[in-house]
This record gives sequence, structure tokens and C-alpha cells, in this order.
Amino acid sequence: MQDQCVPNAVNQSDKLVELESTPEEPIPAGKRAYRVFGSRFELPAHFEAKEPVGSGAYGVVLAVKDTLAEEGNNIFAIKKVEKAFEHKVFALRTLRELKIMRLLDHDNILSIQSILMPDSMETFD
Repeated sequence: MQDQCVPNAVNQSDKLVELESTPEEPIPAGKRAYRVFGSRFELPAHFEAKEPVGSGAYGVVLAVKDTLAEEGNNIFAIKKVEKAFEHKVFALRTLRELKIMRLLDHDNILSIQSILMPDSMETFD
């Protein structure tokens, strides 16, 4: 189901759209909402979306700038895993990816800095 949010700012390719709060699709206080490759991202307000990195069978990745982090070390990739708990296989795949990324330590491989949790299970998608 498509969100009925009103676009606020659009980049040239329409792959990244910042959304405004509407009565039908409110954005929680202290958050920003974006539509990236058709997926809705709700992020803490200190993350500023820069550009979509890519999308695949298991999720969508967005490059963001953390305005609270020190300069030079403030660009992050955030991955939204779609329907991670819809089926046991999807949940196991997500868990396996998290476990592997947690253990990897190499300059050419992204590492996990943190995991953003949903505000509640009722609003979790």
C-alpha cells in the first residue's frame, strides 16, 4: 500500500523523497520520513538523507549524514530490511547477515555501528 504523504523535497531522479506528515500518515515527533525506492524510512531527525545506495531482494540501503557525529566520520549507510519476520526463512537470513557483519573487521567492509529499533510492534513494518 502506498503512503499518502506529500512530497517535501525531491532529488533529480525521484528515488529519494522527503515526506511531510499528514493525518493519514503521521510522522512521529523527532523523526524524518523518506521514501526510497518505494520503501518508507522513518529515521531520527539527526540523520539527513543524502542519496539512495541501492535496493535488492532483501532491502533498501540509504546513505545518511549524522549531524550529531564529528565531521569526517559522519556518513553512514542505513539498510531497511523489508518483511524481516514475515517468514522464518527471512528472519534467519536477517539474523545470519547481522551475525556475519558483527564479526567482520576489514577496511573495505562496512561494519554495524548500531541497530535502529521500531518505536512499537504495532507500527513496525
